[in-house]
Amino acid sequence: MTCFSQNFIDKGRKRIVSGLNKHILKSQMQATLQETDSTVRMLVRDPKFKPAEFTFYFNQEDKCISEVSEACDSCITGYFAKAVKDKSYNWVKINPETFLSKYSKHLLAEVLSNNGSAFLRVRKINWTKEQYAQYLSTSKK
Repeated sequence: MTCFSQNFIDKGRKRIVSGLNKHILKSQMQATLQETDSTVRMLVRDPKFKPAEFTFYFNQEDKCISEVSEACDSCITGYFAKAVKDKSYNWVKINPETFLSKYSKHLLAEVLSNNGSAFLRVRKINWTKEQYAQYLSTSKK
């Protein structure tokens, strides 16, 4: 299992649901999808895997703008490491918990924790080139 967002950010709901269903079938895992107006959630509840949830958030145009993955600490650490190794995004390390993609991809990846749960959030950022450069220069100090 890995995070999907890098491929799903900016994609439509139907494409994401189709992709998740294909992933569930191909991996033969026990997982369910739940949908609301603004989200699609994949709940993995399979004895072969540790429990995990992948929630995709959509804007008014029904395009994915964020994914939040919730799983065990070691799982999130693995998802994060695999995500930032994808060279097509040219991830830049801001700090140990935050990476910023190259400007053209407009993504921010963060590892978060709250009340004993671990999360990986990959989200689209709508910054200008100047804002992007400012964030990078401020973060490197």
